[in-house]
Amino acid sequence: MSEKIDFLLMCLQTSLQIVFIHILFWPGMILDFMRENRLTPFMQKPLYDCAICMTSVYGFLFWLLEWDMSGNLLAFWFTVGGINVLFSGLIGKAEDVNVERQVSNGHKAPSRQHD
Repeated sequence: MSEKIDFLLMCLQTSLQIVFIHILFWPGMILDFMRENRLTPFMQKPLYDCAICMTSVYGFLFWLLEWDMSGNLLAFWFTVGGINVLFSGLIGKAEDVNVERQVSNGHKAPSRQHD
């Protein structure tokens, strides 16, 4: 039982880290300027634009570097991805509020592709 709890905590921590990275790229946040690039949406989503899609890249990196490849990668990916699905519902609402605030302050509304 302890192993399963440890695994879930590891997945939850990784999910929170991915969500944090995703939020850093929101309009008005510190890495907003990075959105002005020539990457295709196919590349943007796993790098910063979709918390669920980011699981593939950052989940692997955290599993490799932070968790020393402990546990089954496939189970790790699916669990972190599932947690990110839950968080995406919450952060989607927060992102909408952030965009509305930016627009009301005179900034141009960013074009946003839904996940």
